[in-house]
Amino acid sequence: MCLFLLLAGTASLVMAVLTGQNDATALRNIAEIQQILQEHERMALLSLYGYIILSVLKIALIYLKIDYTPWRVLVFTGMLLGSFLIYRTALYGGMLVYQWGAGVRPVMESIRATPSESAGTEHPD
Repeated sequence: MCLFLLLAGTASLVMAVLTGQNDATALRNIAEIQQILQEHERMALLSLYGYIILSVLKIALIYLKIDYTPWRVLVFTGMLLGSFLIYRTALYGGMLVYQWGAGVRPVMESIRATPSESAGTEHPD
């Protein structure tokens, strides 16, 4: 069960990093958020690489049937560290969205600029 959760989380992290890199291209020209954006990206990549290494290590330990306690402690400690990195990544991501409106403000502005489809139309009785 632990391996399944680790692999599912790592796969989710891969997808999150890929979509984040795709969305970050639109934010490259906003000078005010560059430092936060770079920290967010750095934390995300550290989390990704760390969890990939942990996943490979965990699979190797299971495949080789190694039940040596220091290895298990190492994997557990790595997961705790990875959880902290994900927390920091989310913190910087929250700053980007809630303080700067990154990825949200353009959508909200386009919604406000688009007239409602039902505005001005009346239904005949």
